Amino acid sequence: MRILVSNPHICHYCRQNLMRLEGLLRERNILVPLFAEVGKIIDRGWIKWMGDLDKKGSPVYMLKKNYGYDINRNSGFYKKWWQKMLDSIKDNSMGWIVGLLTTILASIVTAIITLD
Repeated sequence: MRILVSNPHICHYCRQNLMRLEGLLRERNILVPLFAEVGKIIDRGWIKWMGDLDKKGSPVYMLKKNYGYDINRNSGFYKKWWQKMLDSIKDNSMGWIVGLLTTILASIVTAIITLD
């Protein structure tokens, strides 16, 4: 879904249908710029109606609040291993802290036992 939201596009078939429908309306003297209006939404006009992450009630705010879905975060298919690890640390910071402290404590205890 993030890919679709961040890179909106319209397929060739739908584009032709919109232009054909707009032509039919123009023949009947009904001037509705369908293709231009859809183009505005697709060409990053969606940013305005998606809202702001900090504005309560906006669609983007509600996506993050209800589903933990942050559109500003890259969940891409081609992430490097270190990007995946950083995201894991961000998402599971408490688990990483507990694991790190447990590892350090186990290392200290092992070092003390082996020194005696």
